[in-house]
Amino acid sequence: MGGSQSYHEPPWSLEDARVARPLSTELREKLLGLDYRVRKCLGRYGQEEDDRRDADGDDEDEQREGENHICVGYHTEGVPESLDKVRIVAAKFTIDLDDLKRRCERRITHCRSTAHSVILDPPVVELPAGTPSIPRVKVEVCFAIAEVVPTQRLYRKASVGNDGMHTLGVNLLITASACDAVDDSRVEQDSVGGTDDECSDDGSGTDDDMTEAWHVPVVVGFAASEAFDGRVDAESENGQERRWWGQKEHSRQQATVPLSRRVLHPRGPFAPNINEGRSILDLNLCVPKKLDIDALWKAEGCSRSSAQALWAAFSRCYPRAAVATPLGRRRHSSRSPGTPLETVSSCRDVVKIIAAFTLEPSQYTFEADIHFGLGICNF
Repeated sequence: MGGSQSYHEPPWSLEDARVARPLSTELREKLLGLDYRVRKCLGRYGQEEDDRRDADGDDEDEQREGENHICVGYHTEGVPESLDKVRIVAAKFTIDLDDLKRRCERRITHCRSTAHSVILDPPVVELPAGTPSIPRVKVEVCFAIAEVVPTQRLYRKASVGNDGMHTLGVNLLITASACDAVDDSRVEQDSVGGTDDECSDDGSGTDDDMTEAWHVPVVVGFAASEAFDGRVDAESENGQERRWWGQKEHSRQQATVPLSRRVLHPRGPFAPNINEGRSILDLNLCVPKKLDIDALWKAEGCSRSSAQALWAAFSRCYPRAAVATPLGRRRHSSRSPGTPLETVSSCRDVVKIIAAFTLEPSQYTFEADIHFGLGICNF
């Protein structure tokens, strides 16, 4: 077979070491495990490509003669600080429970949080002559709700967020793609459900074929958050949830900090989720969206069920008094006031106080630190 494969990585200088932040022993050991995992996935990818080219036959051997098949890593082997350098710190993600309910009703399994993205500059490496320049890489991170399990026995049908259903199994989704644009804003926050926006060309003279020559076949990472039950990290490998930092990898790296018992011996209804690499998001540890109830029926961020229940309770009013409905119409009543509820419903300030106590938020925000490693290839 013609051509050859080579691996390149950026050097780690004394200046890099001087400005690197100190790492805890636990984080250092896990980043070393992440380093090994990225290099293992790149090696497997290169071997699979070799096998595929061999299976294609000899017709293309002459065309491949002299090709340089290159893999480039974004961190330095054996230096966890180089992986820590490209982390995403305190990224905010929002989950909409009403969106989750609508998708469950339609039997759509994927409900995602907001997405957080970052543009990475190409690493400084020496490439063989004639090799296309390495483009920037756009890394996008979000969470997908994988499973909702009640944490206590329910005796009646309940909506999400009520009667103990305050925990969600979430997947970490990390995608990376070559991007030929130059974006000065390093981090951007997208809308609920993620985004399909591509990096746009700014006319900087970048090679048009740059993104076609390079692609990102390997991206491995994990997310840590105080909103995760038991502080169990969410882990992923090449776009799929995977518990790569388990007992086997922990022993291979000869790590000294023991793994959490929640990872080694998970219990409860979410045990399969933890084994597969997911985390358990506790809504009680998240920040609910603040509700604006000045316009009661236009309040955003509250659950539909609680808003509809409040409308049903306060739809009665004094004679000839008008109230706004969810559809924007105004409803009049010619009946005489006969109940205390009708009297209360005519007082706007009292209704706002009751609404502030009754309406349930449907959007929850949490912060997470994302560590990842990736490799970009031209074959």
